[in-house]
Amino acid sequence: LPAPAAGCLILIEFNPATRPQLHDHAHMRCCFTCNAAAIGCLWLLIPNEVDPAAILPNTLSFLDIQRSGPGLPTNITARHPWLRPSGLTDPVPGGFYMGADYVKYNFPVATSMALLAWGVVEFKAGYQEAGVYEQALDTLAHSTLYLINCHTTPWEFVVQTGNPADYVVDLNRTSGSWGPAIDMPANRTLYTITNSSTGGSDAVAAAAAALAAASVALKFSNVALSAEALTHAK
Repeated sequence: LPAPAAGCLILIEFNPATRPQLHDHAHMRCCFTCNAAAIGCLWLLIPNEVDPAAILPNTLSFLDIQRSGPGLPTNITARHPWLRPSGLTDPVPGGFYMGADYVKYNFPVATSMALLAWGVVEFKAGYQEAGVYEQALDTLAHSTLYLINCHTTPWEFVVQTGNPADYVVDLNRTSGSWGPAIDMPANRTLYTITNSSTGGSDAVAAAAAALAAASVALKFSNVALSAEALTHAK
């Protein structure tokens, strides 16, 4: 399996005190550059005797565990029976959590989604060999629908759900809601950008690119969602 068959970002744990906030896009771009480099570097470090096909399912399972929203597929609950639907009262349900504080940052969601779509299109045989092609498409469809729903009006886009400050559980910790997602605090602050916003064009561009890539990846398995993704990308 070629390196991009991983199709997902490897998350690097940063000090939560320096976790990028909504408008700290320079920091976030730096994080994603590190993530992209990590994919290539870590892949080169995999010994020849290790089968990449054994790694790819765990990569996708990581995303499954971070999934937010209703209607968990039976294949996910079978692998992770402790998971429950969560974030059902979010202003925009769905997407993926980004850490212990259960905040949904759409910039990294879009970046991961674009890489996943690229991997599915470019290295389909690799995903099939690993037995996770359908799982990858399901993960991609879930994130695609979420980004579509975040495009609430032609000139408004949701870029973040939740404020890390709402989830502080101990003054000695910088952030974290150390419990299951179904028990997370109910305060879900919504952050949006509009055509009159002074920032956020990079977040919207990432979402547009991700939706366009997903449109290509899903055009045979989910024709309607593929077409809708392309419409919102435009």
